[in-house]
Amino acid sequence: MLRKTGHILIWMLLAGYLALGLTFTGEQMHRLRIKNIQVEIIDSLKNRFVSRDDVINQLKKNQLYITGRPVDSIHRDRILDAVLAIDEIRDATVFSTPDGMLHIRIRQRDPRVRIMGPTRSFYLDENGQVLRLSDKYSARVLVVTGTDDEDFAQHQLFALSEYIRSDPFLKSLIEEVHVFKDQTIEIIPRVGGQRIFFGRPDGYAWKLTKLRAFYEQGLPAVGWNRYESIDLRFSNQVVARKKPEI
Repeated sequence: MLRKTGHILIWMLLAGYLALGLTFTGEQMHRLRIKNIQVEIIDSLKNRFVSRDDVINQLKKNQLYITGRPVDSIHRDRILDAVLAIDEIRDATVFSTPDGMLHIRIRQRDPRVRIMGPTRSFYLDENGQVLRLSDKYSARVLVVTGTDDEDFAQHQLFALSEYIRSDPFLKSLIEEVHVFKDQTIEIIPRVGGQRIFFGRPDGYAWKLTKLRAFYEQGLPAVGWNRYESIDLRFSNQVVARKKPEI
């Protein structure tokens, strides 16, 4: 019986101590005020669409005045929603530390291909979603010219561009993809000056496999400047036309 009573007293003391500690912590948090905002852009070396000023201005635009306010009065969900409303930001986290700093850690969307059409231009990001161009930063990615059809870009060109991006040889070889009005494609290489007729983007993996084999096995034997055109539109062959003799 005494042992049981002793256990109850111990638990009561622990509960009281915990309640006192929580009260003390709550008072501390109420007295603690936000001294500054630290914006960390995790991938700033890769992309530079967003700056600290962009984030701070977005908070002001949404009337989220944070510096000098008690830590426990900060609405982190509202801050997070405001930050994520910036089109170029993919995800973000918001948290405070005992030194009075509010931390906003963000990751930008990653542009994979730039679509340049007759009336508008835009990027497609890592999920194939439209990402507007920036007047502050231009990403070094594959360029597609001749179309601004979002549906065609997202469902046809994105897969093609991702395949090119995933292959170091093709990525270094191909400078531009041009789309004609009938949605057939011509590939423009960085070297050699050949016209590479691709046809429609379906079956891109096999066509690019043939192109790579031709560049690696065929051209070195005769010279990179020997041919004026390469045609990948035929199922099991590559048709190459030599430059006319001068």
